[in-house]
Amino acid sequence: MTDAGGGRMNSPEMDDFNGFAAATRPRLVRQAYNLCRDWHEAEDLAQDTLIKLYRRWPLLRRRDELHGYARAAMMNVFLNSRRSSRVRNEAPVAVPDDQPDLRDEFVSLELRYALLPAMRQLGAAQQSVIVLRFWADMSVERVARVMGIPRGTVTSHAHRAIASMRARLTDDSVAD
Repeated sequence: MTDAGGGRMNSPEMDDFNGFAAATRPRLVRQAYNLCRDWHEAEDLAQDTLIKLYRRWPLLRRRDELHGYARAAMMNVFLNSRRSSRVRNEAPVAVPDDQPDLRDEFVSLELRYALLPAMRQLGAAQQSVIVLRFWADMSVERVARVMGIPRGTVTSHAHRAIASMRARLTDDSVAD
């Protein structure tokens, strides 16, 4: 295997990356699922993120910050995939019924089933902010660092996303 500069990674570096990838992959898949709500796409996002990390591995010196770097890389992969799918005019399809559902024990199923379709209607940046801010329980500052955007943009995305979801939920409940 070659590093970002075209050279070979030595065995200790390769072992180090393999260990990190094996330990981190399940977490990346769960986080990716929270972003895209599709297990297959989540697997792809996690894999693409690990590929990005692999390519930069020899250059990553601060090993204590790898999880944050991986999360930021995954956000970039996710946002780039959404941008490129808009350019290609691809439309997401409904989630098949046979896909597993992540359930928090604190959120009722009715509320979860109401929130998820409303979240799918949000743009990629707003979805990302909601997932990181409220599901991953990150501070505004941390979300801003992970996404590489100003704090004000994080709060603006969160405010608009919540207002949009609230309006959709109110409209849907009136229609029922």
